[in-house]
Amino acid sequence: MAIKRAVFAGSFDPITNGHLSLIKQGLKLFDEIIVLLAINPNRQYAYSLKHRLLMARIATKKIKHVIVDSTNGLTIDYAKKHQACALLRGVRNKKDIDYEISLANINQKLTNKIPTIFLVADEKSKFAYKFDVYYCCALLASCIFYIFCRIYNNYTVNTSKKS
Repeated sequence: MAIKRAVFAGSFDPITNGHLSLIKQGLKLFDEIIVLLAINPNRQYAYSLKHRLLMARIATKKIKHVIVDSTNGLTIDYAKKHQACALLRGVRNKKDIDYEISLANINQKLTNKIPTIFLVADEKSKFAYKFDVYYCCALLASCIFYIFCRIYNNYTVNTSKKS
C-alpha cells in the first residue's frame, strides 16, 4: 500500500508552535509529512536557510514520520517528484484563507492531481504572528546580551581587584 504523504510548505522563518500543531494535525490524516522550506529569492528572511532547516529539524525531531527538506523550485513540482497526495496549508483567519485559496487555485491549474488541504490552527497559536515571534526573539537576545555584559563586567572587576 502506498504511503499517504503530504507536503507542508512555507518559509518557517522561524518554525512556531502553530506550525507544529498543524504538523501533528496533518499526521492524523497522512502517514508522512514533508516540512518543505520554500526559497523565494524575492523575499527577505530573518534567518538563513541553514538556520531555518536546523530549527525545523530540532523542532520536529521527536515527531515521527516528519521529513524536513527545502526547495528553490515550485512546491507543486516538489510534491509531484516526491509522490505527495496533498499539499497541507494552515489558516488562522480570513486574510490567510483568501491568500491560501489563491495559492491553491494556482497549484490546481498546474496540476489537478494534488489537492490542497486546509487545516485551522489551534486556538493557542491562531493569533501568533511572525512579528510577535521576532519581537520576542529580539527581546530575549537583548536580555541575554545584557546578562552576559553584567557577568563579564563583574568578572573583569573582580579579577582586576585580585591583582
